Amino acid sequence: MLDVLRFLARRVGLSVADYASTMPLTRWTWTGLSNDKFTTALTEFRPTDRETVREMMAGRYLLASKLVDTGGVSPFQVEIDHAPWRHELQSFSWLRHFRDARDEGERRFARTLALDWIGRDGRFDRDTWAPALCAQRVMNWLRHFGLLIEAASPVQESLISKVLGTQIQSLKLRGPLAVGQVEALYAATALVGVALCDENENKDVERRFRWLMRLLDRQIDADGLHLSRSGQVQLYLLVELVTIKQSLGRDHRDLANELGERLEIIHRALDALTLGTGEPAFFNGTGQVPHDLLIAVQAQSSARKRESGSVGGYGLLISGLSIVIADSGVVPPPDFADEAHAGALGFEFSHGSELVFGSCGPAPAELPGSRPLFRQGI
Repeated sequence: MLDVLRFLARRVGLSVADYASTMPLTRWTWTGLSNDKFTTALTEFRPTDRETVREMMAGRYLLASKLVDTGGVSPFQVEIDHAPWRHELQSFSWLRHFRDARDEGERRFARTLALDWIGRDGRFDRDTWAPALCAQRVMNWLRHFGLLIEAASPVQESLISKVLGTQIQSLKLRGPLAVGQVEALYAATALVGVALCDENENKDVERRFRWLMRLLDRQIDADGLHLSRSGQVQLYLLVELVTIKQSLGRDHRDLANELGERLEIIHRALDALTLGTGEPAFFNGTGQVPHDLLIAVQAQSSARKRESGSVGGYGLLISGLSIVIADSGVVPPPDFADEAHAGALGFEFSHGSELVFGSCGPAPAELPGSRPLFRQGI
């Protein structure tokens, strides 16, 4: 009970502090402060798909396993009742598909979408500027900053840089005030990326790296699993952390090696939760994840966990091509339990590439009306 009261007091205190710092009366102190020149110093290891570019230019957006035909209007204009689709759109993770585009019209289309987002959502909004979402967007803009400003007019380039700088300022202020611990971790990761891409802040790389490592110490258990016990959270955190490790390798090899050692155990925990189907088991908010993204992340490490045992409260039983992953029902700490299922006795069983049986269900995001059911024990 005492832990719950501390959790509630902390959440209320941080919420009040965040609200006070983002009120229109105080927001002017951190918006638009930065007009720095950014470099594309962040690596991109995720796969690209040329067909995705063609589909987007035709108004069809396949994001988070959901296809939406906008009829030619801006995707930021349509109202879609599918939170994962909106999140992926707003995070700009799709920018990577334009990385290898050679056609000038395709590259201009990517910049036009970014400018359209600025026109609609470029001012602070509590939903579209939530710390985790904002951090992912900043990371994706920095990965492909050259694409965004290539052939842009001086006015457009200045606008993109200014709005990027404003988002960075929001992360600096709101990251430590984030109610969700995962959001604070995303913000810390993005700020390391910013320091690597901004010559004026390059001297801050090690200081920000130390803060990131402290947050990892608090949020990753001894088995390498995030305290949310979610394979999906594990995967998407690795996307950002692997980028940071690779980018640190240029001028901060010692830091890259230190982070690399930590990532090995995190990779092994993700591999332990992955069935023969190529998907992480659907525990604690984990839904379908892009298979090509999972493969790309796993390819960044040789670490594997393919033996019977336990990881983070999950039991693993492996025999030949058969894999069973069972949940002991360990409850995540209150700060990490937003997507927790009542998972005791839940398990998934795959043989080869086929799912034979699963009793933990899809992610609540896929069935928002049935969200309370996932809190009920089997």
